[in-house]
Amino acid sequence: MINILLFTCNLRLSDNHTLNEASKSNLPILSLYIYDFAMYYPNFFIGEASRWWLYNSLFSLNSDDQLNGKLNFFSGHYDIIIEKIIQKYQINGLYWQKDYSELDNKLISIAKKNNIRSNPCIGKLLWEPNNIMNKNNEFYKIFTPYKTQCLKFIPNKPITKPDFIMIRDNQTLSLDDLDILPKNNWHKKFDKIWKVGEKSAQIKLNNFINLYILQNSSILNNLSIKKDINKINNIKTEKNIKKLFDKIIYNNIYEDNILGYKTLREYPGIPGTSYLSPHIHFGEISPHQIWWEIQNKISHANQNNIIHYNCFLNEIIWREFSYYLIYHFPNLYNKNFNAKFDFWVDNYDKVKENAWKYGTTGYPIIDAGMRQLWNTGYMHNRVRMIVSSFLVKNLFIDWRYGAEWFIDCLVDADIAVNSNNWQWVAGCGADAAPYFRIFNPILQSKKFDPYGQYIKKYIPELKNVSIEFIHEPWKEYNSSSNYPSQIINIDETRKIALSKYKLLKNIN
Repeated sequence: MINILLFTCNLRLSDNHTLNEASKSNLPILSLYIYDFAMYYPNFFIGEASRWWLYNSLFSLNSDDQLNGKLNFFSGHYDIIIEKIIQKYQINGLYWQKDYSELDNKLISIAKKNNIRSNPCIGKLLWEPNNIMNKNNEFYKIFTPYKTQCLKFIPNKPITKPDFIMIRDNQTLSLDDLDILPKNNWHKKFDKIWKVGEKSAQIKLNNFINLYILQNSSILNNLSIKKDINKINNIKTEKNIKKLFDKIIYNNIYEDNILGYKTLREYPGIPGTSYLSPHIHFGEISPHQIWWEIQNKISHANQNNIIHYNCFLNEIIWREFSYYLIYHFPNLYNKNFNAKFDFWVDNYDKVKENAWKYGTTGYPIIDAGMRQLWNTGYMHNRVRMIVSSFLVKNLFIDWRYGAEWFIDCLVDADIAVNSNNWQWVAGCGADAAPYFRIFNPILQSKKFDPYGQYIKKYIPELKNVSIEFIHEPWKEYNSSSNYPSQIINIDETRKIALSKYKLLKNIN
């Protein structure tokens, strides 16, 4: 008799409740990864960038000394593959990490049909979506009260890695047989950018929260970033701007230092974020591991530093909120949360959409963001908001087109988080941004990339443009750059957007 362990988005061995539960009976474990291309949502497919990450994550997991190549790969639909396995072996139980999607119901049904134990295990989320309700036993639609309620319950602490015995099926496919990697070579450039797998995730987390903390804990507390950035905007000499910016950022705040997170996370030109999102999505590290590593730091931190730790945890809770919303509103990925927005009339234009996709809109911060996405499989979160607002509120293209592009191009593409973020920007989601909040790409660029280093990194055509004009290169009359012209007027489109949104307000 054996147990079936199904790996999904929990591609790790440490703090893996599914592995822990499956090993308790001391029975041999048949571990499976089933590549079901359609995933778990109708008409939703895993994107090419995510497929690159998935392939490498599975390779890393299967190469672990404890698994020793005994992760069994199959391709096809879950129900068909698992039923074939059940017919072949004497099965005690089916174990998987709760996915909070139709996959759970499908697996429970398979187990019931075949008279074996079904064991959905915790691990994907810090809080169970059904346990966080308001006084009327309804699900929260606003983030802050949701967060307040969540924090009344202490998340489980990470568990240690159990002892286990894995077996290998004689009909398992090889990882390459799954045909996960995209056919084109677009993803090859990611090999030099990302390190994938559980060990890499742990290293990245440790670097993020531990590097330089003792040496530099007092530096940021005495630093007024926003005040100094304003100084930059009043300086016209490029050399002096660079000198001041280096002094503010690079000489005083070190890479991967969470102590500066609350401020640094806003600036795309500096390494102020954790880059953990793809590791979290694929379950190479659990939210519980992150939560308790940060809590440990908070317990030893002074009051001035706690704000940065809590700001980072806030982003973890936002992820929870996204899964919470899609659990209670399963169509979040393709339907407006606020039904009023079903009456929004977009002006879809394929030429403009392609200009947005490939970074040729004529607005540097937009184009830098979209080119970063295309070349790295990632985009800075501040820039994600700017480019999303531009697509929906300046180009008048439905948010679902943008969400689909992000899903295809992001290595951290997550249907819950991506859908929630896009609906937030578009104004149609739960706890969405006000309709009149339309990001001005020029002002955002000047504020968060004052020296233009992010822009110049991803737009080589602008490398010789002076700082005075880097955010508005069309104003530099002597520019010989072949950078494209603006595809729209942001002031005119803003006025149109506001008038369209005001019409929605009157809909009952």
